[in-house]
Amino acid sequence: MNPRKAILTGSIKYIESPLSYPEKDVKLINSTLKKRCSFNEEDIKTILIKDGIEDSFFIERIKEICAELELKRTNTYDLILFYFSGHGVYSNAEHSSFLQISDTYLVSIDEVISIISSVNAKNKYFIIDACQSGGFTLMRPKSKIERQYSYNSEGIYCMFGTTKNLLAFEPTLNDVIRRKIKNSFYTHFIAEALDTKSMYNEGTISIKVVDDYASKKTPTYTNFEQIPFSTTVSTGYFPLGQWDETPEFSDIDEWQSSNFSADYALNQEIDTINYLVEKVQNLYANEESLFFIPDIELLPKLSQPAKDLLNDRLGLIHKKFEEKPLINGLITTARSDKRRFLIFVLEHKEIQVDLTLIDSSGKTALFDAIYNSMFSSQYIIQLLFIRGYYLNTEEHQFLVTQFNQNSIQPEILENITVALICHKLKSPDLILKFRKIEKIIFTILSFKTGKIISYKLNHLALANNFLNSHKEFSTIFLKGLKKYNYYEAFGLKPTFLKKVKVINDELPFQENQYDEVLKFIFPELFD
Repeated sequence: MNPRKAILTGSIKYIESPLSYPEKDVKLINSTLKKRCSFNEEDIKTILIKDGIEDSFFIERIKEICAELELKRTNTYDLILFYFSGHGVYSNAEHSSFLQISDTYLVSIDEVISIISSVNAKNKYFIIDACQSGGFTLMRPKSKIERQYSYNSEGIYCMFGTTKNLLAFEPTLNDVIRRKIKNSFYTHFIAEALDTKSMYNEGTISIKVVDDYASKKTPTYTNFEQIPFSTTVSTGYFPLGQWDETPEFSDIDEWQSSNFSADYALNQEIDTINYLVEKVQNLYANEESLFFIPDIELLPKLSQPAKDLLNDRLGLIHKKFEEKPLINGLITTARSDKRRFLIFVLEHKEIQVDLTLIDSSGKTALFDAIYNSMFSSQYIIQLLFIRGYYLNTEEHQFLVTQFNQNSIQPEILENITVALICHKLKSPDLILKFRKIEKIIFTILSFKTGKIISYKLNHLALANNFLNSHKEFSTIFLKGLKKYNYYEAFGLKPTFLKKVKVINDELPFQENQYDEVLKFIFPELFD
């Protein structure tokens, strides 16, 4: 294996809005890279900006490190990883995000990525834990040099702690005490993914798995006020981390495969079951916004007898809420704390619930979700299908009929669309991929069906918006416009012709990692 290199940076040089965790974050990532990712001490360079250091030192030091790495390089590096913890800002005027090194000094993330990309490495990973950092995409128009960096690399992966419009958060004292989080949320979950054995597949973990984990955990622990963002151009599978420790017999993962009986394993797990039962019960009863269980990773590690006992103790299959079956009641309630509990239950498949029960009006949980205006309706619908819900022939035909009605409310139309797509995809993996490109699919489907789905635009405005915002899918979109007989009519509109000309001139990178999903929904576009 060729060497791996890392540049870990952070700033605590803030007077107006001081941060407590950048230095701790850098130390955590440093130790995790050495423990799990085959980095040696000499492979990691650290830049921590404190009082008394010139602002320009930051960018100049990065340039020096990269030049030194290139000078000492004897072969292509397997990986170069850049990490930053600190403040960030997004400039609407420049349509770009910046690292805020001090109160008055900003460094363009584009510039940092360009400098790091000068190092000859097969894989380049960028992890930015800062506010408003996600104003960058590998799919945007780029200079010739940037395109060469992207296209000549086997993997470029950019992870940002937030989108360009949102803030990143540090844990409160309550988080530190009750949730045992001692770093910035995003950094905490990146390290946690790398240091959680169950995340590894045959002893290895990829950056994609780490990204998915941190992107899911961070919003849930910040009341969905911090939403991570990532963008990538990659091929193949690159093992970021390796779990190479010799497992101890006491490891809970080994209990089932040991020579001891299931009863013995169950006895060993009783304390864990009692702990989880108490936490789930408290979670259900809690009316505050704190609704997540510490150490929830214990759930998938339980042996099957222990899971059975846990569910028997919880009894959620038979539980009711507001005179309805539990899931139906949680979906239709106006109480936000109970809807959060609903998401928790649906996200953790180890907890048994019955999704097929009907309420007094004859509705199943799915139909309650479709026809109720509630937060995260679409996510609830997707979770139901991921957990195994399926439409019978009668239900499917009913939704198709509803979809075809002209008078249906836009929100209900969108929910029905999600349900029909999930029914068609079936696979949980494909449904999760669909979630990441919902707007892409809704737009193309708006032209295929003639109905505007999830937007308040006419078809021409929708086409112009798509070509401006989603250039990485422009090829299949333009093919769809032609297939669905819109292209010729739009060709008479100057605004549309201008957008198409930009696409033809720039030849933007085309995303293909979601083709498997798109083929299910639009097979006619892949003939």
